[in-house]
Amino acid sequence: MELKIDKGVLDALLAKIYPIVPTKSTMPALSNILLEAKGGKIYASATDLETSATAIGTAEILKEGVIALNGKDLYNLIRELPSATLEFKVDNLLATIKCGKGKFTMSGMGKEDFPKLSEVDEKRKVTIPCEVLQRAIDKTMFAASTGETTGILGGGLLDLRQDEFRLVATDGHKLVLFKTPMKDGKIASLLVASKVWREISRLSSGVEITFEESKVGFSSKDMIIVSRLMEGEFPPYEAVIPTDNDKTLLVSKDELALTLRRALVFTPEISRLIKFTLKSNTLLIEASSETGEAKEEVLCKYEGEELEIAYNGSYLLSILGKVDSDEVRFLFKDPTSAAIITSSQDSAKDSAKEQQKGEEITYLLMPIRLE
Repeated sequence: MELKIDKGVLDALLAKIYPIVPTKSTMPALSNILLEAKGGKIYASATDLETSATAIGTAEILKEGVIALNGKDLYNLIRELPSATLEFKVDNLLATIKCGKGKFTMSGMGKEDFPKLSEVDEKRKVTIPCEVLQRAIDKTMFAASTGETTGILGGGLLDLRQDEFRLVATDGHKLVLFKTPMKDGKIASLLVASKVWREISRLSSGVEITFEESKVGFSSKDMIIVSRLMEGEFPPYEAVIPTDNDKTLLVSKDELALTLRRALVFTPEISRLIKFTLKSNTLLIEASSETGEAKEEVLCKYEGEELEIAYNGSYLLSILGKVDSDEVRFLFKDPTSAAIITSSQDSAKDSAKEQQKGEEITYLLMPIRLE
């Protein structure tokens, strides 16, 4: 194997797949990155047995070949090299990398000793624009559960309909549903881990989604990701989205966010409880802790009976950070029911543009019971 490649190209390829390399494993081979040069392209691959990722770039291939090298060492070395054309040569599983006056050698292993990369049958597949998929991931996956024991809530549900693409995430406190029209769709519910969605967001061209009973693949011209689906049943999200919330609040997103940040200074560390008191065109925000309290009124448009309701202020801020419009709309029912939060289409050019495309984003936030 012998090739010449721009340092920036190789650096970018490794950055895409390096997060897949396990930090700890009982299989030493999983610590490696597989480099394969063929057909004028270089393929960099990593796997943790649950997920496989391959990044594809261009290089001047002088001699085709393949080698697996320690992922951490290779990634750190290439990242620190100056911008230049790298000369990469492999002889008897010994890789030599030349850059300017520097020469670096690494011992590796053959492809036969590297774990087999997962593949997905292409009989069932759909295609979606990359920018739509990236937007869906950005708008939803912040709502997935995080931590060591997240279970099925640590993933996002790709709910494919015949004419609609849906992505849903929830941690039990907040929920986001992203919907957009799709042509020639397939019907499937695919539960994909959050770490995989993070990798998918790195794709940079039209995305082809293929799937089987237990695996899903995402491929573009410069990257392929295949992952085992999560086991378990995702919550019936449609059933928990209220249809009878009859109280409406319209408020400036930025003004509300700034007020929440000030109030969060005086909230309990665990609950981050912030109380809303809603009256005609008035929103009173209150918070209190052992060290002090906050009370502040926010101008708004409110239609409905007087309402007192409380939320985790941090959760609400995370939702506001994803809303596109200058004004945000809340729909309430009572102090124990979830609020529906959406963009106010009348106040956002971007949102109006997306609305023309048929996109819908619904945020759901559960309240905290007031004593």
